[in-house]
Amino acid sequence: MVLDYNSLQQKPNNNVIAFLEKSSVRKITISQQSKACEIFLACPELPEPDLYIQCVQFFTSSMTQASGVRLIVQPQKKMDVDSFLTAHFDLFVTILQQQHPTIAGWLYNSYWKMDSDELEITICIGQEIGIRFLHNMQFTLQASVLLDEILQEKFIVRLEHDGAIKPPEIKKSEAPVLSSAQVQPIVAKPLENKPAESLTDEIVLLGKLIKDTPRAIDSFEEEEKFVTVEGRIFGMDVR
Repeated sequence: MVLDYNSLQQKPNNNVIAFLEKSSVRKITISQQSKACEIFLACPELPEPDLYIQCVQFFTSSMTQASGVRLIVQPQKKMDVDSFLTAHFDLFVTILQQQHPTIAGWLYNSYWKMDSDELEITICIGQEIGIRFLHNMQFTLQASVLLDEILQEKFIVRLEHDGAIKPPEIKKSEAPVLSSAQVQPIVAKPLENKPAESLTDEIVLLGKLIKDTPRAIDSFEEEEKFVTVEGRIFGMDVR
């Protein structure tokens, strides 16, 4: 595959260039309705997750008229499912997360097992409520389709809960230690004429003050429209 990088708005880094020059385009599909683009690359060696993300970012920045870019990498030589998942399960999860970033937290420390006789792949995750969430996202169907796209083999994907999987660790941020020279005196200012109830409100960074009592996630019903939860943000994707 030969690309004229000078005609592109953004030139890829050397790692992406080296990977693309060894690969070849098998198929490109563009939806007339959604303007979404799918690129199928045949690769002598499948990329690591970081390199895959860099390739997606390169194509996304170069194809500005597309509403979204989906990159499918395929091995040039025939590879069975067991070998693929053993060597590239992290890549498989990364591709799924690129399609739906909201599934990332549920797949933390997940692992897989296979039943060759039944043509089934079971992905084990650490949070039982995540199984219901992923089913609502049609995750198992999308994972099965992705396996077929990469390897041209049809397997049924199932989910299973494993309580032994540890959840993501939440790192507590340490407050900076200030020297006496850095500490500035606080000068009290007279209060303005404000309603008394506003003096007890906590600082709201976005939206309105939440006054409902937080509930446990496993107590939610699917038909509920508004719910209140409480927790600590440990990661964020901005798109």
